[in-house]
Amino acid sequence: MSKLDSEILAALDARAKAARQLGELRQGRQSSPSLGDLSASPSAREIAERARGDMPADAVRTIFEEIHGACLGLERPVKIAFAGAEGEGCHSAARHRFGQSATLIGAPTIGAALDEVTRKRAELAVAPFETASEGPVRGTLQALATGDLRVVELIERDHVRYAVVCARPSGPSGHDITACVFKLQDAPGSLLDILRIFAERGINLINVHSHPDLPGSGEPWVYLFYLEMRGHFTDRPIVGAFEEMKRAARFFKLLGSYPSP
Repeated sequence: MSKLDSEILAALDARAKAARQLGELRQGRQSSPSLGDLSASPSAREIAERARGDMPADAVRTIFEEIHGACLGLERPVKIAFAGAEGEGCHSAARHRFGQSATLIGAPTIGAALDEVTRKRAELAVAPFETASEGPVRGTLQALATGDLRVVELIERDHVRYAVVCARPSGPSGHDITACVFKLQDAPGSLLDILRIFAERGINLINVHSHPDLPGSGEPWVYLFYLEMRGHFTDRPIVGAFEEMKRAARFFKLLGSYPSP
């Protein structure tokens, strides 16, 4: 066992050295990286799907999530804004995903965390995105709907999904989910008309929610609808669907595409 442990340690050291060297090569190339620029290795989920030995796939995924987080910090230390206080959910998710080398910047609200990225004081932000009991987080949807940032990844921790938000959208991974929000025209059948746009193009909708618009929006009793679908926002069927949605809805906003958790 001790020999195997030594071999694992040596492999981890080699992985860390490669991450640091990659970071040195990329240093200075971009001032506002996408998440893909920070790590090009297969995701922990993809690696766990290849597990065929005695180690449970869930354990493999957890181990590689920790390895990737630690190496990401060596590859390119980044500034991450998070909503809430230190030790709470967003802080824990950010530290888990981006490792000990990342600089974490606390913000009192979701909007304030995203604003750190907009103002280029942080490269990424982590905000609560969805809970298993209540669905999409209303405040996060509203903050994304009124800005120009994009969700590029989701972090799952204790029945909560946290959004990693960036100024640049993510590229296709081959197993993506795309999210958007919209408001309906005040007419009979308007929701059915929107859903038909996706059905006619063979797009698989996997999540549909609605929330009353937040106070102060100037539109009382108007609902903000949230959709998730299989595919990347650059896929031709989704591009066509969104173009038609922009004409049919009174408001439309792409939230981003991200690998399926």
